[in-house]
Amino acid sequence: MKTQIASPAWAKVDLTKVPAMKVPAPGPKSKAVHARCTKYFKGLSGQVKLSR
Repeated sequence: MKTQIASPAWAKVDLTKVPAMKVPAPGPKSKAVHARCTKYFKGLSGQVKLSR
């Protein structure tokens, strides 16, 4: 069996289409919710710790 070498073309991206945002970006309400959450929780997923 002969090994094939992949072409680097699979990684080419049209930068005029990235990022392809299908929904509006988060606004001030989302930032307020995040700020309230991070006031009490620090870290991500399994490493979350209470900050107080």
